[in-house]
Amino acid sequence: MSGILAGHHWTPQQSEFDAFAALSGDDNPIHIDADYAARHPFGARVSHGMLIWARLHALTKSAGVTLPPALTLQFPAPAYAKEPLDLSLSRDSARATRSDGTAVCEIRWEEPVPQVPPPALPQSAEIRRSLSPADIAAFAALSGAAPALEGVPEPLIGALFSCLLGSRLPGPGTGWLRQRLHFHAKARVNEPLYASVRLSRIRPEKRLADLECLCIGQNDRMICTGSALMLLAPGDRLLFSSEP
Repeated sequence: MSGILAGHHWTPQQSEFDAFAALSGDDNPIHIDADYAARHPFGARVSHGMLIWARLHALTKSAGVTLPPALTLQFPAPAYAKEPLDLSLSRDSARATRSDGTAVCEIRWEEPVPQVPPPALPQSAEIRRSLSPADIAAFAALSGAAPALEGVPEPLIGALFSCLLGSRLPGPGTGWLRQRLHFHAKARVNEPLYASVRLSRIRPEKRLADLECLCIGQNDRMICTGSALMLLAPGDRLLFSSEP
């Protein structure tokens, strides 16, 4: 196909979902609990969005492509275990698609936009963590990439947000629809990291929540800012009923 710089075939496995949940802390039952997932609109356990990104991230690295600091991720459809995916890289985007052409992840490179301080919000969640050489090695094994030497791979920063969004705010059963991230600096291995998500908008009639994301490193060094669009869980797991 013209315009494609690199491609790869990958068939996700449930063991990878379980391993990524353990690595990232995102134990949202839509990824690891078969009984819960069977009752969810997805119908079965699905991949973490950041695990798919990890695979696309490895593809860009192997192709020698230098990523810009700002990018938008979209997850139009879920990815299931044992369902083959085609990964492809072009000059301004990367995609993961099913064999029928349905996209499960689309990433577009963007020009950075000026970052304004996030407003004070009534709902937030945070996590503090440092990522060790063992974590980097585990990520390399899951993504298929060589272990990073220059610092923490970007999908592991995204996984900090994934952990918060999937387990804390909005919480279990929510699905990740879109993520926009702007990386300001590379996180260092073993660097103390602080990540937070803050609710900025809720649309209960559509079961949608918008959140602002932030990750800073040692000495308040800005690592990543961004935003997330989440599909709220069905039933009594809907956490919000009005705009903040």
